Amino acid sequence: MTTSGNRVSLRKDNVFIQNNLIAIGDGGESAPLSSRKWIPNQNTNLGASYVAIYPPKCEMSSLTEGDYPTAVVIESLSTAQAMSLSFDTLWERL
Repeated sequence: MTTSGNRVSLRKDNVFIQNNLIAIGDGGESAPLSSRKWIPNQNTNLGASYVAIYPPKCEMSSLTEGDYPTAVVIESLSTAQAMSLSFDTLWERL
């Protein structure tokens, strides 16, 4: 399963915030405080990859190299807003 986008669950003052997740291919499951939608994909060679959007930052992470995590955090409000717009548009169309 590869995750296209994720509105991250943040813990602030012991309160969890609802998150939305779009998964590509089979995998994953519903969880409390989480809404999930899937995009079908026949490519079973995809590794676990994620894009997390939490303005003013967004993060891209992957476990595709032998389960060794790789992550990049971009601290840019305009980039996070563009990623949020893309995610929200896809979410509404699924």
